Amino acid sequence: MDLRVAEFVKKLGPNDLILVSTGPHVEFYLYGGMETQKRVGRILNERKRGDIYFVEYGELGKSDTENFSKEGVDYLHLNDYHRVVATEESSSGIVVPQALFESAHRIVNFTFRKVKSEFIVNSSALKSPADWKRWRGTAGSASVVLEPPAMHPRNLPAIKFAQSGVLIAESEVGEGDTDFSININLLTADRKAGSEVSYLHAVEESGQYISRNAWIADEWVLDHPYGPDILHTPWQTRIFITEGKQAVEIIREQEIEQGNPGRLRGIQSYRLVVPHQDLMTRGDKL
Repeated sequence: MDLRVAEFVKKLGPNDLILVSTGPHVEFYLYGGMETQKRVGRILNERKRGDIYFVEYGELGKSDTENFSKEGVDYLHLNDYHRVVATEESSSGIVVPQALFESAHRIVNFTFRKVKSEFIVNSSALKSPADWKRWRGTAGSASVVLEPPAMHPRNLPAIKFAQSGVLIAESEVGEGDTDFSININLLTADRKAGSEVSYLHAVEESGQYISRNAWIADEWVLDHPYGPDILHTPWQTRIFITEGKQAVEIIREQEIEQGNPGRLRGIQSYRLVVPHQDLMTRGDKL
């Protein structure tokens, strides 16, 4: 891998969010993993986000990203993201309009696409006890409590799960006149919380909450590519990308052992929204 890629990542903003599929695997981890981890850590600790980049990997015409057009709109099909929720008869990859991006910078086999800042909405975050009021538990979640910021480093409040449970909150941002939206959800979990924690979106159907397509980003970048048990980090960060137009946020914790509580921190969500009039705008392909 060319060191110019490492230099480019290092020069990005201190709170820029870099999203990578599993395609680059060890190659991106070795040269861009540490800088990506630093930036995600700042976003979680400071509750502040900079620009957002999606990274394409591979030779031209053979990469993990495909171009296609539909009804006069140019799209990108982002492959090789691990899908954690699959909607029946839907594409396995993430589909985004090219209008979402303002620029593309290619270095060797990597293309960094920068999301237009006006399309990024700060959807929600758990910054203080006041933010906790919008969350409610389902059956089995009575043992979930919020620990105050003073109990943890950098004054980050933490959700403590004494046993497995589910938390639900109504999304605070509406869609408006949009044809496209996706959500980017971040959290960090201590090792006792296990690897099956998720932060997704859902819709309510017949009294049940149903999650549509969802993927994990930076899966092999935020920890060691060969698994979390190698570095034994006390906290593990997870980034979920969920399909838009889902009005409910859901946090699921499924692996808590009795008497061994787990904790989640840094919970925050961003929404990428392209208004109808911008979606139909066509320009040079990135």
